[in-house]
Amino acid sequence: SPRLPPPSPPSLSSNSRPAAYSKGVHYSTLELGKEDMKFSAAHYTVFSATERERLHGHTHVVRVQLTGPVAADGMIANYALFKTRVRELCKKWDETYLVPGNSEHIKVEFKEGASDAGKVCITHNGLTQELPADDVRVLPVTNVTLEELSMLLLHELVGEAPAGEGSWAESHEIIAVTVKVSSDGGRGQWASTSWSMERGFGCPVY
Repeated sequence: SPRLPPPSPPSLSSNSRPAAYSKGVHYSTLELGKEDMKFSAAHYTVFSATERERLHGHTHVVRVQLTGPVAADGMIANYALFKTRVRELCKKWDETYLVPGNSEHIKVEFKEGASDAGKVCITHNGLTQELPADDVRVLPVTNVTLEELSMLLLHELVGEAPAGEGSWAESHEIIAVTVKVSSDGGRGQWASTSWSMERGFGCPVY
């Protein structure tokens, strides 16, 4: 199957800085985490052309950290916008089967024709699963892992503009975002991926 392009990043120049980025400004990091910022999905991790996990599911919990200057009203930004966006993204993946669209070991084929319309075939190592297409989300990733899910959610968040006026990072003077995703309802392992206006997507956080 053809490789899916990654989500488009926001149009920020390499020299972009928030207007308030200066000494003497109070910067803070706010972590958003609500009970309904989660999604339950099925997947398997692919190890090679012949090896993979068995199909299973997780309840994934999502947390988002926003860093920016504290405004005169005592807040970084109207974080209700971002909580709403995270809930929307979680809803898109909730109760679905997540499939890596860019894996060299997985073939994804959407069926056509009167009798097969609305079906998708997922093949690994010669074994094919046929499922209703509406139950499947083919993601632009090489593997459905916490690392890849956190990066994909980060792209979706930073690239979206809840206010409808360009990147919300520019609009709200957000200088860094970290998305954290866990398995097993937050009791298992976590993976996080970060973006900063200075260093871009996937930058290391020390």
